[in-house]
Amino acid sequence: MLRRAIAGVLSVRMSGFAFCGGANGTVLEDARTFYTATGSEIDPIALSGIGRVDLAVVGRAYYSGEATCAELLRSDADAARLSHAFIAESGLGLVYEFSSGATESCGAQPAIVPWEEVARHGEPQGALRDIAHRATAGQR
Repeated sequence: MLRRAIAGVLSVRMSGFAFCGGANGTVLEDARTFYTATGSEIDPIALSGIGRVDLAVVGRAYYSGEATCAELLRSDADAARLSHAFIAESGLGLVYEFSSGATESCGAQPAIVPWEEVARHGEPQGALRDIAHRATAGQR
């Protein structure tokens, strides 16, 4: 999914489904984020100002997948790891990679952590600081 540029940043989110033998396929997810002016890639997780482990915990409350996946994510710290992130207009999108034994479709739905929460839990840097500020300025 190609998202429109926000404050000079463009996130591209890619999803697919693959069969590698066996009864069930696997959801494949990836995202890349770039500065539109230079084309250089940026890491939204690093720019969030929140440590990777803490961000993964914060994001669990905003996971938008089916109820069984959400419960698994919230109740078992080893069920999934934070794989990558993308920038959405409403917040920082987080994609979790679920361990084997979890429902194959769980990773297809992201958690969108609202910009207010990103700013509350950390100090966003660079483009994320600008995006979070723009998103929250109208709400104060």
